[in-house]
Amino acid sequence: MLPSELLKFLHDKVSKKHILIFLTAFFSGLFIHLFRLTNTLLIWDSVFNFHDSQNTIHLGRWFLTIACGISSYYDLQWLNGFLCLIYLSIVSVLLVKIFDIHSTLIGIIVALLTVSFPTVASTFAYMYTADGYLFGLVLMLVGLYLTLKYKRGFVPGFILLAFGLGCYQAYLGFVITLILLLFIKLLLFDLDALKRIASLIPRFALFGILGLLTYGIINKVLLYIERIELSEYNGISDMGFSLSNIPTAITNCIIDFIYFFFGPLSKFSLYQALNYIFWLVVIYMLIISLKHLYSDIIGGISVVRTIGLLICLLLMPVGCGVIYFISPSVRYYMMMHESYLSIYLIPLVLCDKLVVSIDKSDFYSSRIDSRLISCWAVFVLNVFLIANFSIISNIAYNQLEASNQSTFALVNRMVDRIEMLPQYDQIDSICIVGHMDNYDVIEKSIPPAMSGLRDGYFIDNEKHFAAIMSDRFGLSLTTCNPAEHEVYSEDSQILSSPVWPDVNSVSVRNSTVIFHF
Repeated sequence: MLPSELLKFLHDKVSKKHILIFLTAFFSGLFIHLFRLTNTLLIWDSVFNFHDSQNTIHLGRWFLTIACGISSYYDLQWLNGFLCLIYLSIVSVLLVKIFDIHSTLIGIIVALLTVSFPTVASTFAYMYTADGYLFGLVLMLVGLYLTLKYKRGFVPGFILLAFGLGCYQAYLGFVITLILLLFIKLLLFDLDALKRIASLIPRFALFGILGLLTYGIINKVLLYIERIELSEYNGISDMGFSLSNIPTAITNCIIDFIYFFFGPLSKFSLYQALNYIFWLVVIYMLIISLKHLYSDIIGGISVVRTIGLLICLLLMPVGCGVIYFISPSVRYYMMMHESYLSIYLIPLVLCDKLVVSIDKSDFYSSRIDSRLISCWAVFVLNVFLIANFSIISNIAYNQLEASNQSTFALVNRMVDRIEMLPQYDQIDSICIVGHMDNYDVIEKSIPPAMSGLRDGYFIDNEKHFAAIMSDRFGLSLTTCNPAEHEVYSEDSQILSSPVWPDVNSVSVRNSTVIFHF
């Protein structure tokens, strides 16, 4: 097949609706995140990742080095961000196809939600690896779509799931919640829902179980080959299922679920207000859908459907926090919360099916139809949600810029101070003693709490300072070893000296420059 023939084949196979959704996601994402894509904004991790192979087998992300290699291993804001938008646009199309969304308008809203959701801005804080993470998300959703679409689609599906997990494990919850949402849709609108779900459950079970097993086996083999162990970072080394952990895991899932939508209560904002309205709309949509199910589809109450629907709804918070069941010491942060996008898709998926069920004559009649009201409510609500998510993203980028400016100003002053020392020619290492007062807040609570942000300086130890001084200021210093750091941190003379920026807060010991904060 010639390239021109391949392009024609793809053009004929891809519908205009899906092309429109792809382009909507890409260009709206470009508009929302343009500031981030055109500015180099660092965080505490990216100071070590100006160029890095992302060989993170010790974190269980054994395929990340391949996924990130597409854009090179440099922290390239525009290129990495461009690829991220491509991947998010593909994700938008896949979501529309997975839920068989007929309405083009609702498909466009799905695309806008996907690219504006706060997890995107949080992921973009880690731009050096963001494209690799989102590439993994694409692999997982393609695997899910193949499993759903074809009887034996779980075979390529579980392989894609395994490789997607090898990029970023936290997206597992997104896959689970999408499956639950698919079951909710079938239970509410499909006449043969029970038969359809019965055929899908074994398929999805094989998809998930074989995917996890394949991921784990490959990870074990690579750990053995490289003679390394899993890192203790964020509970990765504790991965494993235990029955005794289930009550704690469920509790954590519920707390996280409530906090994501309504917390912190001390900082009430438009974000929380919209979420209160969102849940009222979700409840209303479910009631209307149930009414449509029991009156127009099956003509009576189905106990099995009702129980199944209730189970799926109750499992949604569990799916959002599924990592708690695998690693009890894990700490969720915004970048890991992609699964909550599934929650925001609930009214859109229900609305799309209700739109199909509305008699077109009702659009022009004077009678007020509850389905029409629900569709308008979903449309208006999502306009505000998307706008608010976009604002939150840009607040995050504004905070990143402020943090970068204050940090670089500090490092610039420190470099100037070092160069003015009489012992400058003999200095080859740096040590930081004390505490930086504006390094307390790990993540900025807008809300929602956005990981990757800090109030003030984004660095605090000698490794960070040495990396920035070397890569941005041309001053190559090593860091003092832990034993030396402990000695200097307990030295009474250093501890009694003035703190930065006093002129006497900087001293030199054995070719090591010491800053007292």
